[in-house]
Amino acid sequence: MSPVQTLQNALEATVLAVDDDSIQLNLILELLSVEGVHAIGASNAAEAVEALEGSEIAVVILDLRLPDDEGSHLIQRVLDAAPRSRVIINTGFADLETAKDAVNLGAFAYLEKGRDASELVVATHRGLREFAEQQMAAALRKLESIVTHAPDLIAEVAPDGRVITSNRGVIEQPCDIASLLPPTTSGETHAMHVGTCLEQGAPVDFECAGVDSDSGTERVFAVRVAPIVGDRPEDGARTVLIAHDITERIAAERSLRERDEQLRQSQKMEAIGSLAGGVAHDFNNLTIAIQAFAKLASKSVPDDHEASEPLARILEAADQAGSITQALLTYTRKRPAQRESVDLADIVRRTFAITHRALPAGIEMKTNLAPDGVAVVLGDETRVQQVVMNLALNARDAMRSGGVLAISTGVAPDDPTMTTLSVSDTGVGMSEAVCSRIFEPYFTTKPRGQGTGLGLSMIQGIVEEMGGLIDVSSEVGRGTTFSLTFPRASEEGKHEPQDSGSIFGGRALLLEPNEHVRSVLTLLLRTMGYVVDQFTAATGLRAWVESEEEPALALISFDADQEASAEVARACADREGVTVVLLAESPESIGQGVPGYVLARPFGRRDLERAIRLASESPAP
Repeated sequence: MSPVQTLQNALEATVLAVDDDSIQLNLILELLSVEGVHAIGASNAAEAVEALEGSEIAVVILDLRLPDDEGSHLIQRVLDAAPRSRVIINTGFADLETAKDAVNLGAFAYLEKGRDASELVVATHRGLREFAEQQMAAALRKLESIVTHAPDLIAEVAPDGRVITSNRGVIEQPCDIASLLPPTTSGETHAMHVGTCLEQGAPVDFECAGVDSDSGTERVFAVRVAPIVGDRPEDGARTVLIAHDITERIAAERSLRERDEQLRQSQKMEAIGSLAGGVAHDFNNLTIAIQAFAKLASKSVPDDHEASEPLARILEAADQAGSITQALLTYTRKRPAQRESVDLADIVRRTFAITHRALPAGIEMKTNLAPDGVAVVLGDETRVQQVVMNLALNARDAMRSGGVLAISTGVAPDDPTMTTLSVSDTGVGMSEAVCSRIFEPYFTTKPRGQGTGLGLSMIQGIVEEMGGLIDVSSEVGRGTTFSLTFPRASEEGKHEPQDSGSIFGGRALLLEPNEHVRSVLTLLLRTMGYVVDQFTAATGLRAWVESEEEPALALISFDADQEASAEVARACADREGVTVVLLAESPESIGQGVPGYVLARPFGRRDLERAIRLASESPAP
């Protein structure tokens, strides 16, 4: 309730007249009614107390002798029921002692019945006024406490923008709003907003922002300037200014918007990932075919043949496509890593055998590789090869005018339990700002259409997945070096090639619905000495397995009907002497309880040979 409302209610408060003489009571009520005073009556003490406890009574006109109480006890009873009421004693049995007792108990006035009625009217009005002043003072004290302890800045402002009073302590002389608040965000001065408020006769809202001199942090305030009720512009009207610190609210709103944006981005990336995963799955099959046929064609022509260079370019493009496919499958979690012992020197030699033809004549290749079996790590062979391939191709792209590409493997000099892989170039180099972002997904310095921005991000993910670290040092105009360290693995579990004749050859059953992959696998198996029976659906293969033929190998794809493929795999595993290899995106995509060694796509001849060897050495239960 505002102070104005409090005063208005006090002035309109009720008067209670208490007298057992009905004639006298009605005279008092009529007299007060003529004066515009709202009054109610009671004929005994009980009715009076009930009225006092049920409503706000400003003045009580009390007869001292009532049927159910009298004298000092009656006065005390009334004051206990309404301690803030003004009690006027109006009695026909007046004496000095009784008057003293009444005043001592807290009576407001003591009058004798039958005397001038105007005395009662004057006393009543005086009681109403004092009651109103008391209520007003209490309301002002309450309002002062609220304003003083309010966290907001509340100030009285003159038309010219000077602060006259505020709840921020005593202002000895008027000061400008700018001494209490930072500049406005609208560009207008504080005084301009105050002037607009007075011209329109309505509140004006604006914001202020600036650095707090005490804390050194930026603060933002929501400010409202409103006319003070009752003042007129021509009388030098003043306004009230209220400034609320909204810094935390804005920060919370910004944080909420950022989280919403992150959520939308996450949902978008999840949708893109699902789509990319499906595309990558189909692209995997095409990559397998391109890589396999290009490698076979490359082996059939000498190095100086005119087709040698185009074939090398095809292999390079296919390998890059395979890397992109693996990156997509990695980010969509459809290609978990397989952990096995991998010799870094062997990986480097095989990678360079693929990439050396794709390097321009002006680039010199240098290697410094540890002896076989020394720089051995535990990881996914295919992914480690992707790391070396991507780093080598990035180095090539950084040396458009030629240079030196150097790669080395070994044991960390300060820690024999760690292996090292270093790839360096003498290319254009990178600035410190670029180096700080190169591992971010989709960040690339290459021209539009020449880079996905996933290569180095994927490399970092693979290295960290293997428990390793990757570091980069670069200087503009001098080149770049990527230094990788991995935990060193023992040679246990590394399979040496065995006599091919004791492993490969015989009849092979091939279930593969994709025509390109089926053609590649058939060609590879035939070069390995197998007679291949091809199937596009599990039903045909199931019938063959149930015959009396004795196959040596079963390659079963899980691209189509996985349930039927699993059933056929179990039937083949039940046949004595049958090696079962399962073709899938990953072991997790097959599920539990399916016998056979999983060969993850994409793969080449070496991967196929290794899978058959491992499957034959550890036959399915």
